[in-house]
Amino acid sequence: MEKRTLHKPAQNELDRRFQAAVQKIARLCQNPSAQTPDGLDAIQIALEELPLTAEEFQLAMNRLVNARHYQQREETNAAIFETKMLLGLVRRCQTAMLEPDRRRIRFRLT
Repeated sequence: MEKRTLHKPAQNELDRRFQAAVQKIARLCQNPSAQTPDGLDAIQIALEELPLTAEEFQLAMNRLVNARHYQQREETNAAIFETKMLLGLVRRCQTAMLEPDRRRIRFRLT
């Protein structure tokens, strides 16, 4: 199987996009009062800019919709849980995209 590599500018741009999304999501995890409709909309825009597979994007959007739903019902802990799950998903996608060899070795079953 041929190894895919990204050119440095493309990798830097992807890293910048992932970092921006991770920072926005992490802020919401740390500050539950920031889970406003505007904050969740900003996360949706950041997710739309990421090169996610259809399944990854669907799962990310599902987590975001759940967080929005819980936030509207003032279930803060449930909204934080969904946001943390979203953060983990985005970080895993970032690792898979930017460091494919590391991920393969780390999760390889022997």
